[in-house]
Amino acid sequence: MIFNVALLLLLLIILASSSPFVSASGSVTWDFDPKSPVGPTQWGSMVDPATKTRAFPMCSDGTRQSPIDFSHVGVDPQLRPLEPTWGNVSAASVTNNDHTIVIEPLGTKPQMVDPNTGRSYRLIQFHFHSPSEHTFGTGMRDLEVHLVHQNVIDESDYLVVGVSYVATPVGVNVFFNLIRDALATIANKTGTQVLNRTLMPASILPPSRRYITYPGSLTTPPCTEGVTWYVFMEPVPISVDQLAFLRYAMDNTLSDVTAPLTHGVNGRPVQPVNGRSVRCYDDTIFPYPSVNSGGDVADKVGAASSVAAVALVFAMIAILMGVAALYIVLRRLKKGSPSATYGPRMAAATAGGTDDLNDLNGPRPPVVVT
Repeated sequence: MIFNVALLLLLLIILASSSPFVSASGSVTWDFDPKSPVGPTQWGSMVDPATKTRAFPMCSDGTRQSPIDFSHVGVDPQLRPLEPTWGNVSAASVTNNDHTIVIEPLGTKPQMVDPNTGRSYRLIQFHFHSPSEHTFGTGMRDLEVHLVHQNVIDESDYLVVGVSYVATPVGVNVFFNLIRDALATIANKTGTQVLNRTLMPASILPPSRRYITYPGSLTTPPCTEGVTWYVFMEPVPISVDQLAFLRYAMDNTLSDVTAPLTHGVNGRPVQPVNGRSVRCYDDTIFPYPSVNSGGDVADKVGAASSVAAVALVFAMIAILMGVAALYIVLRRLKKGSPSATYGPRMAAATAGGTDDLNDLNGPRPPVVVT
């Protein structure tokens, strides 16, 4: 019993102080309510009473902020497939930190390699935003999970894998069933619950490995930049009931799971792209449905780009084939010219309207009748 209490206290200390992805620093309070005086639009100007300076200046001064909208993405054939090699997590802490639900693997952290840089990262935690923070052609999806990684050598280097969810009446998600009991313990209130159950982080990912990558930042204060983002394009299904329960668990203002959302979001609005390179892995892009949109504009843009590229290739091939065909015809015409092929004798014979080959090949052999 004493050991469990000590473990919970240690987890709370770590989650409150060590990770910039979890909560605000010091005594500065912030939230996600767009109408709040400490909401996202005010983060950059908020003053830390202890230092009398701006607490999170990068939130307004940064030029590579996250999240962003994926209306315009370019297919990059140089990108490599992202295949995280996380193992199973035998135990995890599940924390309601008054901003989101944070799940942190206990013990040895699962690792993955950035396929495009070769750098190794450890999975330190993952958390939830609803609706999604990244938008897909102005259309938000119902939920977004951020799997936060830290470089195994340079602890200031972060990589985040984003996965979006769309709620459907029959889209029961196995992973959320595994953590539901822990969520029930800390739902609607700040606290931490240890989950002694095997979790498979890879089960969070969609079947398709198509992704968008770009340089960005944390989406919560202090909005630190220098974060590599990988956001999978295909959404994962979740049931309407599971989504409602998760929202209830994250929003400490709700009285029960059936209560209407008060402000309904725990996500930061999209930020300007500012000329950043937003690249897509895979040269074949298929459209996927998004919330509040008839389809993913990013997917349609990618598809249009692919079609245009294919059309250009075929046009170039057609031109080359036409040139080759013209060359062959001209060669044959030149060979078929009487004066060029057989000389003046052929020219004279054909000019006379005869097809007699005696003048060309000598006398015909006599016809023998038996």
